[in-house]
Parts: sequence; structure tokens; C-alpha cells
Amino acid sequence: SVQAFPNPFNGATTFVYSLERTSTVKATLYDLLGRNVALVFDGIQDAGMQSVRWDAGILPSGMYLLRISDGRSEQIGKVILQR
Repeated sequence: SVQAFPNPFNGATTFVYSLERTSTVKATLYDLLGRNVALVFDGIQDAGMQSVRWDAGILPSGMYLLRISDGRSEQIGKVILQR
């Protein structure tokens, strides 16, 4: 599963997750209405523990869902942005 540190956060957070194999990974952030609000990462990552730091920019406070997809599996994590 995807973890975020800190969570809740104000401004920036780091997403941490594990990959079973070296893969092309896409990390996408969605609001609770299912709208794609940010592309957090899109590229190749090695197997094992990975982390991606993300700055929320101008997004409003609220709960968001991060979807990590490697083409074979998906992981979902929740994060709360507090301004």
C-alpha cells in the first residue's frame, strides 16, 4: 500500500510504496469525485521501496487518493492536505 509522510500535510508530502519488479510506474492523484488532479510521477523505477516527494501547489485542502500503477498491479493511498 501507499503511505504518505507527513499525512496530513501542508504543502508537500512524500509518498512511499514498494514495487515487486522494475517497472514503468504512473502515480496519479485524484480528488474524491474521481477527477485526475495531478500527475505525481511517470517513469521507470526499480524493484523495492520507492519514494516520491510531491508539492501540492495550489490544490485546496481536502482528502485525495494516490493511485500507483505499474501496468500489472495498482496500489491506492489516501492523503489529507490541510492548508
